[in-house]
Amino acid sequence: MYESVVLAGLILQVLTLVTLGFFLLQLSTQQGRILLRLDSLEGKRAQPEDEMAASGPKGLEIGTAITHFELPDLTDSAPDAPRNSSPFRRRMPFDQKMQKPIL
Repeated sequence: MYESVVLAGLILQVLTLVTLGFFLLQLSTQQGRILLRLDSLEGKRAQPEDEMAASGPKGLEIGTAITHFELPDLTDSAPDAPRNSSPFRRRMPFDQKMQKPIL
């Protein structure tokens, strides 16, 4: 009787180890596929197709005046009153000659 209990416990342990090994193998192959996919995406991103994308986005020079624009107010305080750029045009935030921020 004692030998059959020990044999059943040993079989249960072996089955548990085989099952865990199977799941670890599946998990490692899945993670390997994800890493290969990420490597291919990074390779595509690292090689831009045109010069415009390689040089980066072009922005405005410091001190350039922007055109007037309006944006919707996202707060519920005044839903029909749009926000516009006029409060930000009162003074230049940068000194024109030195190109340094005004403190």
